[in-house]
Amino acid sequence: METQPARVFDEIIAPVMPLIVKAAQKLPRDASKYTLSFQPFTLNLLFALIKGIKSISLLVTEIKTSTEAQALGLVRSSKSMYSEAFYRYSPQTYRTLFYMLLEKMNFLEIPEIQALGRFCCVDGSVFPAIITMTWAAYQKKRNAIKLHLAFELNRMIPTQFLSTEANDSERKILRQMLEAGVTYIADRGYVCFKLFHDIGAREAYFIIRATSNWAQILVRGGVA
Repeated sequence: METQPARVFDEIIAPVMPLIVKAAQKLPRDASKYTLSFQPFTLNLLFALIKGIKSISLLVTEIKTSTEAQALGLVRSSKSMYSEAFYRYSPQTYRTLFYMLLEKMNFLEIPEIQALGRFCCVDGSVFPAIITMTWAAYQKKRNAIKLHLAFELNRMIPTQFLSTEANDSERKILRQMLEAGVTYIADRGYVCFKLFHDIGAREAYFIIRATSNWAQILVRGGVA
């Protein structure tokens, strides 16, 4: 008898399952040649993603010992088998599956999403740069650039990105990205009353995580 966790897992992966099967069919003799062939490898990774399992070592242990994994019929494999599978199957295959899933699901047709409008997650990430890129000075013996990205949740695609020197202000770049009607989601590094004012002035909205001492900041009169 199928358990509740198994039914939940099957329900979550139902939209992508036909795409996985179709992709597996395009790999002749794959299933007969490898224990951890394309389909079980992909299902195991989806299980790790849904369960929040943070490493292949933990995934190997979970599948070997978990009654939930057993109920799902997930294939038991070693770390070396995962390493070989990561090398064997092209990332482009998974990118194609992801794009096909987006087209199939058509998130824009979900009434609740349409009613709430557009949501964009924004953040900046630092990437190392070569030493000759002097404009990208970051630390005394290190150069780096910062990628500022706006990722739209409605369509699950990046909508804007800017690259700057690593020390550039994330708040300043967000001001450049602002579009009317969009709700911007950001971490507490973006907490700034002047930024809140500027977002409102552009007829946009925000969901920004507050710092733990938010009440004390308000009492003292705000932040710069």
